[in-house]
Amino acid sequence: MQNIGEKLEEARKRQGISIREASDVTKIRSDYLLAFENNSLDLSLPDVYIRGFLRNYSTFLKLDAGQIITDFDALGLSQGKESQKNLHDLLGRMDLPEASAGSGSSDNNDAESAPKTQSPTNRTLYYKVALISGCVLIVILLITLLVNLVLSQKGPEINPELQHSAILNGNDPTNPPEADAQGVDQEEITLIALDDVNVVVRQKLDNKELFSGSIQKGEPITVIKYGPVRISFLEGDNLIVEKGGQKFSMGKSGPGTRSLD
Repeated sequence: MQNIGEKLEEARKRQGISIREASDVTKIRSDYLLAFENNSLDLSLPDVYIRGFLRNYSTFLKLDAGQIITDFDALGLSQGKESQKNLHDLLGRMDLPEASAGSGSSDNNDAESAPKTQSPTNRTLYYKVALISGCVLIVILLITLLVNLVLSQKGPEINPELQHSAILNGNDPTNPPEADAQGVDQEEITLIALDDVNVVVRQKLDNKELFSGSIQKGEPITVIKYGPVRISFLEGDNLIVEKGGQKFSMGKSGPGTRSLD
């Protein structure tokens, strides 16, 4: 049976997507993606961020994100139980009464009354454990709600600094790239957003990134290219590309990549 890392790596390679391309689109650090694919999930990050990264990466690779999260949660069950046991032991050691150093041998009546004197201590221990467990659950719930609220408001923003703008590499007519000298013509394409969409355009000839950012609904972005390009996106239905008077759809409803000559 495949583990989480094997499922992610197989899905990425099956679609012909490199780690760098996946990192560009999802905006998850490439070392985190490699760690996930190596099934090294014990990152020095809160679980809520690891779960969010796994969910976004699984969605990008068209995997069942819910099943991936379920598999991840299953890995943490034993750790959670061990942590609760350690906490219980710690509190128990704190609350146990110390034995009297100066007491000698006890009679039978003292031995019989000992369990009765420990009952209040046990009740206090249970109250503390219940209180701490409740506080931990409340903190986790608040963090989860906060993350969901932020994601629902901002959406899957790829790079906030590049909103409403394009990065065009090699467009200077006075200093064209080496590709132009080799007979590759300069062409112009226009990215048109039918709805908000996140896009990365990379030139195949020299692997230059021509555009990376979020395009708002109805906003056209013009890009100058030399030769074929690879267009990566998160919402294929929300993007069309116009070239030479013709319009091309992405052919996919979700995340994916399309090449354009």
